[in-house]
Amino acid sequence: MPEPCYIPSKMLIHCADVMQTDQNATAFGIHVKLESIDRRFIVQPAFEKVYADAAMIKRSYRQSENVEILKGHCRFTGPKILAAEGFDEELTAETILIAAGTLPWLPDIPNLDQSPYLTFDEALGLPEQPKRLSVIGGGYIAAQSPHFFGALGTEVNIIHRRGQMRREEDNDVARRFTKVYQRRFNLILGAQVKRVPAQGEEITVEVTTPDGKRSIPSDALLMATGRVPNTDILEVAHTSEALNQRDYINTDKYLQASVPGIWARAILWGPTC
Repeated sequence: MPEPCYIPSKMLIHCADVMQTDQNATAFGIHVKLESIDRRFIVQPAFEKVYADAAMIKRSYRQSENVEILKGHCRFTGPKILAAEGFDEELTAETILIAAGTLPWLPDIPNLDQSPYLTFDEALGLPEQPKRLSVIGGGYIAAQSPHFFGALGTEVNIIHRRGQMRREEDNDVARRFTKVYQRRFNLILGAQVKRVPAQGEEITVEVTTPDGKRSIPSDALLMATGRVPNTDILEVAHTSEALNQRDYINTDKYLQASVPGIWARAILWGPTC
């Protein structure tokens, strides 16, 4: 059972939507004065609710007659055969649902491992609002996070290697989205990240762009370069499952994998239909 991480983002993004509504109110002759922003008040209730809900779900499982919870690392040893840490017997079942979640994927960037970078899993829960934030990436995480941080007053740099953001969307949508974000943030496109040296509390992202070399300083760095499934940790290959090039499970339109009786939760599948 993975720890919850996505639900709080939707609750926090709503706060950013409210902030942006206030900021755009002048277009309608409404002038709003912002007194202050209490980040802790915004963030803490969202996470408290999510973890309370997660605890409630676990309690309901424990109280169910036909549910047994095994805590520990689990891996496949064969088709529909599992070995669980701390459990002597092998586990088998006619139907298996794989819902192991994903992990942030990090590119090979010099000095990145020596810099205090953030991933999406930690970024929204920061206790303090950074004054300057650099985001590396151009997908949905690189779109959500700047909206939240920017609405609450952070100066945001978005560094993306491609010519526009949200390439997974239709081209006209991605193009329009990119134009909107170019107005809101410092959007650096066509950038190749060369290194990420950290000096004191400042993090600098060194890039090359079509216009030449640039150094982009910030107080925090968010790596929004994608996510990878936990299929390798589970050793899903032992089930003879078909994985795509990114190790996602190939499924049919009903989310059933290539081995009948094995199903994959949505964030782990790569449809073949």
